[in-house]
Amino acid sequence: MILFNSKSVVEKSRREVVRFKKSLGKSDCFEFKFRKANKELRLKFLSLVKDFDMRVVCLVVDKNSYFSHVVIKNKHDYYNYFFRQLLTKNLHLLDSAKLVVDGKKEREMKRAINSEIRGLNGKYKDKYISGVKYVDSRSEPMIQVVDMVVGSIYKSLERGRNDSDIYLEVIRKKVIDVCVMK
Repeated sequence: MILFNSKSVVEKSRREVVRFKKSLGKSDCFEFKFRKANKELRLKFLSLVKDFDMRVVCLVVDKNSYFSHVVIKNKHDYYNYFFRQLLTKNLHLLDSAKLVVDGKKEREMKRAINSEIRGLNGKYKDKYISGVKYVDSRSEPMIQVVDMVVGSIYKSLERGRNDSDIYLEVIRKKVIDVCVMK
């Protein structure tokens, strides 16, 4: 989850990503994805976003080892559980936040997120989350920022690789918490 203090900061950051994309000669429909980008593009992109006025919190789940001792009946419960973990661990950082979520995800994830937010808002009277918007990552540069930042964090957890830390090192000052659930 990437946190910005205001809509104007988000808009400024969005414009920077669009400018960067154009400077590379990429089309408007080009999507920055960590897994598809080469080392050079990853480092250039992260060098851009390291100057954004943002904070990063991340929840990493090792599904193979975690699910060996936790029973989750269906996808709705799966998404609900981990989304709740991410939110409750970081409530102190949220104040009438507007969440923007990659809308390409499956319906079960959307239902779980909406359910969790309704429960949270019912309990705290809209104090933490004031709205949710689902967008397509291909047309929303800020979802692409999330993908590249989260990819960097995940890569840093892959020990034994010669490039495991180089991406995270670029944005390390922006990352305030990484919780690994095993």
